[in-house]
Amino acid sequence: MTWIVDLSETMSGWIALDGGPRDSLRLELVASARLWSSPIAPRPFKGTVWLAATKETLPATGTLALRPSGAVYDFSFTSAQWGALRCAGRKHYTLRGLRESLVTCPVHLYRGQDCIGAGEIKYREPIWRFALESLRLRNVSADTIAATNAQGRLG
Repeated sequence: MTWIVDLSETMSGWIALDGGPRDSLRLELVASARLWSSPIAPRPFKGTVWLAATKETLPATGTLALRPSGAVYDFSFTSAQWGALRCAGRKHYTLRGLRESLVTCPVHLYRGQDCIGAGEIKYREPIWRFALESLRLRNVSADTIAATNAQGRLG
């Protein structure tokens, strides 16, 4: 048996392609890792992205890296309207404006290697809820870990 830490998070905000109008976006993710693995290593995640303009809920995959200077998000999804997109950003923790820096992540949108837009996503729940509701510890068997690693979901 091995201990696994799941991090569940919902962030929402906006994205804009090529300076166009802002579109609301919501990202829901679950990233899992072994309890004693490197705390700053990127954690693969699966989740969903919801886009207001197209009313689409889309599967998303990516990585989340928890760094001392700020969390790093990098995820991909495919929209019927916009095609395959990659969204990447990093929080920048600062003492001045600490609360805002803990919850806000500026992002850039990419199609292939080209940056085609920007946006911002935020954790909108009270910060105290993050520690109480977003982190979960569970004990799983070696067979479950092997199956999960084969699907690329466990860091």
